[in-house]
Amino acid sequence: MPTLLALLGLEPPPGIDGRDLQPTWESARGATDADYELESLHPARAWGWAPLAALVRGRYKYVRAPRPELYDLALDPGETRNVLAARPAIGRELAARLEALLRTDPAWSAGASGADDTPDPRTAERRAALRSLGYASGGAALPDEPRPDPKDAIAWLADLDRVRRLLTNPRDPRAAGAEAGAILAALLERNPANHPARLLLAEARLAAGDPAAALAVLAQARERAPWDERARVLEARAWLARHGDPDAPDAVDRAQRALREALRIRPRDADAARMLADLLVDQGRLAEARQVLAPLVEDGAADAALATMLGEIEAATGRADRARAAFEQALAYDPSHAPALEALGKLAFVEGDARAAAEWYRRALAAAPSARLARTLGALLLESLGDREGAREAFARALALEPRGPDAERVREILNELDAPESAAPRR
Repeated sequence: MPTLLALLGLEPPPGIDGRDLQPTWESARGATDADYELESLHPARAWGWAPLAALVRGRYKYVRAPRPELYDLALDPGETRNVLAARPAIGRELAARLEALLRTDPAWSAGASGADDTPDPRTAERRAALRSLGYASGGAALPDEPRPDPKDAIAWLADLDRVRRLLTNPRDPRAAGAEAGAILAALLERNPANHPARLLLAEARLAAGDPAAALAVLAQARERAPWDERARVLEARAWLARHGDPDAPDAVDRAQRALREALRIRPRDADAARMLADLLVDQGRLAEARQVLAPLVEDGAADAALATMLGEIEAATGRADRARAAFEQALAYDPSHAPALEALGKLAFVEGDARAAAEWYRRALAAAPSARLARTLGALLLESLGDREGAREAFARALALEPRGPDAERVREILNELDAPESAAPRR
């Protein structure tokens, strides 16, 4: 009877005669079954949870976790009933075999800690790209710090999703930051190695208007994940939020240092490059800003905005050909990138080609309609090309886009003048 009850996945009642003979024959039969191992380091690397590994032998699957599991796949293919307590011998046998396999696996030994210590720059770059999408965060537990069992911690992902929604375009950033901060502080009490939660907590502190608290959180993130460039970018944001604070007179310098560290970790980080170049341009250090941006654009690691920024720096320093090449590179990334289209229009106008300039402005206006672009196109058509009909169309578009703006009245006057007989020239 105990054997039959075991085959059905049931516990024998107390006092029943006999014993379960299934482990005896299954252990012998299992010796001939091919074992196969499964492992996942993602929980450890992404959220600081315990790593997962499993071994399947015949009808049994053993799961290595803080609370180990054993499933009888023949009777329970959906893995809903943990039978480890009823099959301790089989569990011990599979656990020993799995541990032996894991000891010979260098990837498991390196990755089970959650550390992102790979020396391969291509692998590091791929992981950095995954981190930017939220898939591989690289958090690490401190020595002797417990890691939660994934089957318990998976419910906490809903907290992270809720926080992200709270911090995305909130109506009241301070209230959203405070609410998100409370959720994350509680989560980190249970799961201190959860690196994404720590970075989100820094964002929550920034949203709540407390950059000093954000920097304290990021100091912990730096200790736990020194390889993560995103913490440095957030650190720069926090220092910039303290610009003007008498207790942080070197805030801008420290923001620049954080961004340079981010770029040392990941030289192709477009966000860090953009922020650093912006700071350098604001300080009039155009040559240094160019040194930050040019390698990314030349390496094809930039985006349209970054290439446009480089082009504007080249134009400001009198390198028209290089500026044009950068703007064209921006359009290769995004053919409808309005700032690059407008910049090419300005460049053509400066070089005396008003007709080419007007075409670039037309394309910019089509890509990103704005009253400002429409007014600029109208003035160009009227004053440089004498195209009254084209100018009237552009100014009418400007008025339609911004009927109550500060320039609306002047645009109406120009349209009235353009409607007058051609002999009555519009006032300039």
